[in-house]
Amino acid sequence: MHTTGSERNRITALIGISMTNEFLPLYIILKGKKIPREIQEMEADDLVVSSNTNAWMNDETFRKWIETIWRPHAARFQRSLLIMDRFRVHQKPAIVSLLAEMNTDCLFIPAGLTFFVQPCDVYVNKVLKEKIRQAWIEFIAAQIKEGETGLAFFSCY
Repeated sequence: MHTTGSERNRITALIGISMTNEFLPLYIILKGKKIPREIQEMEADDLVVSSNTNAWMNDETFRKWIETIWRPHAARFQRSLLIMDRFRVHQKPAIVSLLAEMNTDCLFIPAGLTFFVQPCDVYVNKVLKEKIRQAWIEFIAAQIKEGETGLAFFSCY
């Protein structure tokens, strides 16, 4: 079967929501050494884009999220609480210290309880992933039908 090669592409999305139902800016990590110009142009107050070789959250990308998204949000309060899963990057002492400098307390969800405590995992991620997956399938089908490839998918959403 011939494919576009895009089935190996991936993104990571960090979605945050406050206790007052305010969505924090969406943080996207793309796979690649550089962020394509078309996507850089999409960055705004509600979207921050980063990239690395595997599109995974790592120390560098999480620090960028903390500095560009969490710090401005937390600065509005005397003290803040960040609830996270037990992903190894979240628990690193340097990360916890950086957050503590911002008067942010970290609460790590016990294994197996994410479903009950992280509303984004339960109510947002599933729906978002379904919509992205459907849009991606439609995009790939159109590209195959028209014999094209490219970043049109990103520029039309």
